[in-house]
Amino acid sequence: MNRRVMLVEDNGGWGIYDALNGDKLFIGLEDIDSAIGKARQEAFEAPHRTETGQFFLDMNGEPLYVTIPSKSGTLELEYADGMPCLDFELCPICKGPAFGRAVGKHNCYYCQNCEKDVDCVPPAEWIGGLD
Repeated sequence: MNRRVMLVEDNGGWGIYDALNGDKLFIGLEDIDSAIGKARQEAFEAPHRTETGQFFLDMNGEPLYVTIPSKSGTLELEYADGMPCLDFELCPICKGPAFGRAVGKHNCYYCQNCEKDVDCVPPAEWIGGLD
């Protein structure tokens, strides 16, 4: 497994930090593309990105990485320490992770990148109630 990193924007440009201990590896990179290029050049693994360019994060802001190779043949995510990330679906809008949560009486997946609830399921007692 390659060293997992976070790419962070700060006052002096973009920086590359070790995802496990927060050590600064490179700072002062001009833009996100420079940071991504430097990470690839150093064979670092950055968090996966949505179609809109946002990094995959869990609901607490922790970066998520694609499990390679995938054990199931579908997209699997894990944290920097290798712990699997469970209970997510891909958002149909940005293709980022949407996490399960209960909203009112509905069970939904929430995409924090789009700030939308997706794939909401009504409670069992509502199903068939309108027939």
